[in-house]
Amino acid sequence: MDKNTTTGILLILMLTFFWILFNQPPLPDQTNQFPADSSGQVMSQPTDAPAPQNNDAGATIVDRTQDQTSLSTETQTTINEGIQSDTLLKVIHFENEVVKATFSNARGGSIVDWYLKQYDYHFDDSTKVGNVNLASGNEFLLTAEDISRIERRGLDVEIVDPNGKMIHLSDYTLHTDLVNETNISLSEDNPQRTIEFYLPLDDGRLVTQYTFYHDRYGFDISVKFENLDKFIGYKWYSMNWENGMESTEENASEDFTYSNANAYLDGELESLDVTDEEELEESPSGNKVDWVAVRTKYFVAAIVPEAAEKSQNATLSGYAHNVKLSNDNELLVKNYSVSLNRNLPGNLGNAYEDKFTVYLGPLDVEPLGVYNVGLDDLVMNNGWYESIFRIFTIYMVLPAFKFLHSFIPNYGIAIILFAIIIKIILYPLTKKSYESTARMQELQPLMKEIQEKHKDNPQRYQKEIMKLYKEQGFNPLGGCLPMLLQMPLLIALFIVFRSTIQLRGEPFVAWITDLSKPDVLAKLDFSIPFLGDSLCVLPLLMGATMILQSKATMTDPKQKALVYFMPVILIFVFYTFPSGLNLYYAVFNVLTALQTRMIKKNMPAAPQPAKAAATASKNGKKATATRKPATSSQKSKSRSRKKKR
Repeated sequence: MDKNTTTGILLILMLTFFWILFNQPPLPDQTNQFPADSSGQVMSQPTDAPAPQNNDAGATIVDRTQDQTSLSTETQTTINEGIQSDTLLKVIHFENEVVKATFSNARGGSIVDWYLKQYDYHFDDSTKVGNVNLASGNEFLLTAEDISRIERRGLDVEIVDPNGKMIHLSDYTLHTDLVNETNISLSEDNPQRTIEFYLPLDDGRLVTQYTFYHDRYGFDISVKFENLDKFIGYKWYSMNWENGMESTEENASEDFTYSNANAYLDGELESLDVTDEEELEESPSGNKVDWVAVRTKYFVAAIVPEAAEKSQNATLSGYAHNVKLSNDNELLVKNYSVSLNRNLPGNLGNAYEDKFTVYLGPLDVEPLGVYNVGLDDLVMNNGWYESIFRIFTIYMVLPAFKFLHSFIPNYGIAIILFAIIIKIILYPLTKKSYESTARMQELQPLMKEIQEKHKDNPQRYQKEIMKLYKEQGFNPLGGCLPMLLQMPLLIALFIVFRSTIQLRGEPFVAWITDLSKPDVLAKLDFSIPFLGDSLCVLPLLMGATMILQSKATMTDPKQKALVYFMPVILIFVFYTFPSGLNLYYAVFNVLTALQTRMIKKNMPAAPQPAKAAATASKNGKKATATRKPATSSQKSKSRSRKKKR
């Protein structure tokens, strides 16, 4: 969990209790430097990087420092004690209703581009434009030593040859029967298509077969071992997603904060998070590995095996390093890989096949829930705090919010309407809480009198206070419980508005062009301490409305300083938070102030016993309303004392 999220949740908790008293670290502005690569060509390695090392004795692998466009007219041959490959480099274009992609038979049948047609980049400096590309590389962020790792971004199949050497399919250009520049377009009328790549191995083939659908972010992939029983040295192989995904957001620092590697084993989610310049690896094992995945804030790449029980275990690995940006800030870049490690039968026979589903798309409940394997558990589940309140975010807040948007196209207006509905629902709790707090203030003179009278006897003081509560019919928890009941909802709203993909790229009005980002009205020529060089309006409006709310709800004049203290603190904390979140809280504060004034206006007069007791205490007398009549025995004792005198 990042510092701003932690601070925000803690402040929500603090505000709740400060509200009861009344009424009863920002991220730097970082410019994303990720260059777009929409050429549709195979990713090339920077020319100053060392050529990749050949781990397979006798093999000749394509020199990735060459210009890939020239390779498309050349023949590549790879020979490795039974490995034979003689094929031209080919490019295949694919498009369906939600994705536009490019594949190549190079690097093991690689995904060159994977554009999401419904999700655009939204950078103020226009360093990236157009659709988000989940397959684009980020080589510019890495040192020369890391180039060999980033080359294998995407899918890879790893086997072991008879000599015990690892063979990565991504090291080879595969065969395909498709012609170069093949175009595949799917729709309801043409809903499905299969393409095939293969690598000749001795007398057999290692085949990867892709099946695409017209309406999915994912595809199916089959791994086939044809006549390879003698070639496979160990009855084991792995299906990998190498080197995760690059950041797709302008605030890359926050994007990488959400980034991690995950495995779903025996119905439980296991995660690996690299939090510093380090390299980690974990191999959680279980009887059933349902899937492995890498994620960022808004997107995910996942591998789902058709037969989960075949998985021996999963491997999660990640490394991170700091990169100096042009504005002298440092960015902790995280890179994750995941593997499904699979056992093979002792006798492969003439043919053996395993099937997988690969998902490359938005981190959203609906498209992930289609697969029915728990992939949607990744949504709103980044850290313990999201896990605790997930039942509210996924099953209450998010569905209601999306329902409003189904007939209100502008998410900003939907947020305002959502705030109004929430305040109407919470009105009984707000009313009960304020009335209880106001009642507590009325009892303060009597409580102070009891405190002075029994200041040397705490037990007697507590007893008298409870007696007072009972006589006045007052419940001391009446102001606290309503607010505590609202707490899960408030935190769930905080989580939803901060991380839901539904707000990503959605405009409201005027300068508020993306409700998932701060509403930057203008860039300043100077930097404000703790706030940066951006002028944001909604955090200031949120602070002002909170002052209005606090003045309306305050019942104790001694707490006047807190009216201004907490709003100022919140402005600093919420300044870099999404504009949708600040818009919601600003509207919520205004509605709370209006509700409180209405409650205060319609409150009945205070009960007479409390007023009478308070007046009597000022004159040093006992309130007659609380005096008990003397018993007959007490009267006779009084007469006998008078006779003795």
